[in-house]
Amino acid sequence: MTPQQNAPSPPRATIDTLAPRGAPGGADQLLADARVAALLAREARDRALARLLGVSKDQAALAGLIVLMLAGQAAYSAGKRAFAPGGPPTPADGMLAAATARELLLRTAGLPAEGTPLLGTLLVAAVAYTTARRTAARSRRAIRASSSRANAQFHHRYGYLIDPGHWREHRAMRRLAAAATAISER
Repeated sequence: MTPQQNAPSPPRATIDTLAPRGAPGGADQLLADARVAALLAREARDRALARLLGVSKDQAALAGLIVLMLAGQAAYSAGKRAFAPGGPPTPADGMLAAATARELLLRTAGLPAEGTPLLGTLLVAAVAYTTARRTAARSRRAIRASSSRANAQFHHRYGYLIDPGHWREHRAMRRLAAAATAISER
């Protein structure tokens, strides 16, 4: 054995003086840095909410909680919509299923992919049909809404001319009656 291996270990008091307990170590510095980072993040949040929502620093924590809850609710509803079952299959879905089944049967039989010349046409037709159907539905809803608005505006403006029970006719009759009484009292 070498003399260094046989040397007695230094007393415990010597080791303690090398790293005193009161000096900050790695864990203490990590906690202090984390606290400073949390304070800076809180100040940034308070300022952002003050500028964005116009709330004071006292109300920033509550406003932040409300914003966080709204974001969570939006994420939950988006996830719920994403995993919700769809409606019944559309004709476009049927066209895609038929084209896929035909392709699978031909490949299983060992026929080449060139044996399906209408697959691209079927896919384009399915997409075009779905797009045209959605556009037609939106247009139909827009036309109904605009005609309903036009009908309401017409009746609001000219309803007293064609509807004898309209509120404008009643008001006009009351005004005429009031004018007639005022003239007769003179």
